[in-house]
This record gives sequence, C-alpha cells and structure tokens, in this order.
Amino acid sequence: IVYYRRKSKDNIHGRVMEEQHEQDVLRHIRAKMKQYLPNNIYQLVIFNGMEKGHMMPVEKQVRLFRSAKTIIGPHGTGIAGNFAWTNPFASSCGDRVQLLEFIAGRDAPEVLHTEPYTSHVRACACVVVVGMSWYDSLLHSINFLLYNLSSFLISKTKFPTICKWPMDYHNILYTPASNASTTYINLRNLDDALDYMWGGGDPAARSILTAKE
Repeated sequence: IVYYRRKSKDNIHGRVMEEQHEQDVLRHIRAKMKQYLPNNIYQLVIFNGMEKGHMMPVEKQVRLFRSAKTIIGPHGTGIAGNFAWTNPFASSCGDRVQLLEFIAGRDAPEVLHTEPYTSHVRACACVVVVGMSWYDSLLHSINFLLYNLSSFLISKTKFPTICKWPMDYHNILYTPASNASTTYINLRNLDDALDYMWGGGDPAARSILTAKE
C-alpha cells in the first residue's frame, strides 16, 4: 500500500496536508489495513519521492509502484508520474491497481491547480529508466504519455474523469478548510472509501475509530 506524501523540499505547488491531520489519515489507513488486509501480507509505504535526503532512484520507484495494490494520496505528479509504472495489462478487474486520490471540488476552489496541462504533457513525453531494456523504456514512455494526454483531453470535456488506464479509481474531495497551501479531507469519507475498496463495497462496515468520532 503506497501513500503519497507531498511534503518534500521539491514541492513548489503547495497542497500539503496539515501535519497532524495527515497523521490521522495514516492512522485510519493502518486501522483499515488491519481490519481488511490481515496476516501482514501488505505493508504501508510512505512515499514522497525522496530516500535518505536524495531523490529516490527511478528504478526503485518503478519497483515500488509496480508492486502496489493500492495507491493513496493527493493529486499531483507524485502519483500521476509514477502511476505509469503500474501494470497496464491486468488479467482481470480484480488485478487492477486501486487508486484513491484526494482532489479539489467546488467546496475548496482555492486548491485548484491553474498550471496548464500542456506543460505536463510536453515534460512527460519521454521516460527513460536506467537498467531497463529499450523496449520496456519505450513501452513505459508511451504509457506515460497516453496517461497525461488522456488527462489533458478529458479535462476539456463536460464530464471530466480518468479513463484509458486499467485502474480501480476512487477519489475524496478536499474539505472547505483547504486552500492552495494546506489541505484536509473528511476522515469519515476516507473510512467509507477504504470500506468499499477493501471490504467488498460495504461502506456501512465502519471501524472502531470512526465509531468513536
């Protein structure tokens, strides 16, 4: 289970989750893992693109996201860029990687990102990973480009959504307390989403954590 944390020295676009609130988010995720993913089969990895004070080698990022069952975190290149490394050839719906993304809605308009999508598409046109064959590098470059291109195209439609990639996609909207620099989500919504994703689609099956709130 990969949790993407935007708090790093390279973050220039804000949208950083408030520190104590993020700890609460992680606490809820761990509780739901214990409830639905027993026997320590999965571990929670906190990812912010860094390792020991330096950028994590791309090869490690590829392995991490390739092995992920679920990716959770705020919208941003930390997820969009690395989602290209997940398996695009899932053999069944159950094998699709799950993505739970925190995004801005009408209740938190200040969080919305205003940089044009076209700059991201140009920047992501080629991805070459040291140690990979030319064929794999080309394949991932094409997948990465299509992901960003599809995001750009559907952003221009009346009903924007994420398509093309074989993912099990879910999202949670930021709360009205969020702004361009600091973000919050509703923890009950987080519990409901994880109940649905990991508990067979029953958001009524709440954890003790939620019951005490």
